[in-house]
Amino acid sequence: MSNIDLLYKKLEKLPSFYREMLLGIPFENMSVTTKLKYAGDVYQFFAYLHKQNEYFGKKEITEYTLSDISKISSLDANEYMIYLLENHKGKTVSREIAAVSSMYKELMRFEKVKSNPFSLLKRPKEKEHVIIHLTEREKENFLRVIRTGEGQTKKELSYHDPKRDLAIFTLFLNTGLRVSELAGINIKDVDFEECQIIVRRKGGKVTSVYFSDKTADILEDYLESREITSIEAPLFIHKNGNRLSIRCIERLCDKYTRLAGINKRITPHKMRSTFAMDFYEKTGDVLLLKEMMGHKNIVTTTVYAEATDLRKKEARNILD
Repeated sequence: MSNIDLLYKKLEKLPSFYREMLLGIPFENMSVTTKLKYAGDVYQFFAYLHKQNEYFGKKEITEYTLSDISKISSLDANEYMIYLLENHKGKTVSREIAAVSSMYKELMRFEKVKSNPFSLLKRPKEKEHVIIHLTEREKENFLRVIRTGEGQTKKELSYHDPKRDLAIFTLFLNTGLRVSELAGINIKDVDFEECQIIVRRKGGKVTSVYFSDKTADILEDYLESREITSIEAPLFIHKNGNRLSIRCIERLCDKYTRLAGINKRITPHKMRSTFAMDFYEKTGDVLLLKEMMGHKNIVTTTVYAEATDLRKKEARNILD
């Protein structure tokens, strides 16, 4: 069963005003997956009221009205949070409270209810999301061992393709591409005049990703070292001409991380995180970063913005 089917099935158990409210939010603004999670958390809140509250226990959940939920007080909201804390971890509780609070916010926006009893709750603190990424020095070391081949065995050097690998990881760090997107690029997808690549995002969306002049030079240098018989060919290949697989790119990442002496678990996704952290730190533009990363929901993007802002805050006294 698809997520959209699960969503409609879940909404059948919820009051009509909530169904109308949630379905009224465009899917471009809130994905089906997010709506499904919200519906599940709100249903849990109504199920709690049905079981614990004498007034709400007299009705079926599907019969609850806007007038009914307007009767919920800040004290009721706090009791619900205490109930959740007895059964769940802080991060889960914070998410579940946020889902119910967002229901009230959306209803207030259309003047369906007058207040949000959850607005004054002090939610449990979530554990700070630590984003693993490369520092400037680590990036330099990573790219250096690709160029020089230092630390590799004779066998490894026989397969070493510095121009290709430099192009791969420079492209990661300059665009924030997903490994599947990068592996799927064909030569014809690259436009050096516009410095752009046509990529297929998650979900099949086709879009343009732009790269810098420096990255263009590295890509052109790599392509000049290849014998190209067709523009339909994959951009990144093995020596036998076959497309470089996702797993092979992951192994290359592991190898160069080890050779560069980086004591972190660096994967292609961490390369993507490095791009996001660097881009936001230099631009401060979270909306543009959302587009660059190909995120459907800006909440996903703000994780990088919050991590970067926290790093800046921690460094405020570094020169004292």
